[in-house]
Amino acid sequence: MEVQNQGLREENALSFTKMYQKLESTSTSDGLQKEFMMLKEESDNRMLILENLMREIGGDKVKGMINDISSLQHDTVALWKENARMVLEMEHRAHHDEVQEIRKQLREVKVRSNLLLLLLFLLLLAVLGSLQPSSSSFSTCPGASTDEDDDRGRLRS
Repeated sequence: MEVQNQGLREENALSFTKMYQKLESTSTSDGLQKEFMMLKEESDNRMLILENLMREIGGDKVKGMINDISSLQHDTVALWKENARMVLEMEHRAHHDEVQEIRKQLREVKVRSNLLLLLLFLLLLAVLGSLQPSSSSFSTCPGASTDEDDDRGRLRS
């Protein structure tokens, strides 16, 4: 019985070491969820083995060991939930930062486009101002006639 207990302890220690290594290597919420389900299945299988062992042997030591493993299973589940929450929070923060950067870039583009529109409008005004003849320039030019003068001349003849 002591050999079986030692074997179970070593197996549990090895599986929890693997679990922590997987925990460090998982970086996405999908990966965390898959690892969580695999770990839960492995723990459930161990619980069945221990329950069968308890039926065969009985005794307080086995019951205590089952309780210890059960509490470890609950702690492991809590650990996986916390890690999944932290990964999701990090993903949310990353998306929030990306959205803020996009908004900043859009504001910059908006300011630049407004400045370009203003410059184009001023340029258009300048071009239109240089194309329109002013009435004072015709009156100072000798021999210049206006449309009204042409109309009066036609009426006289």
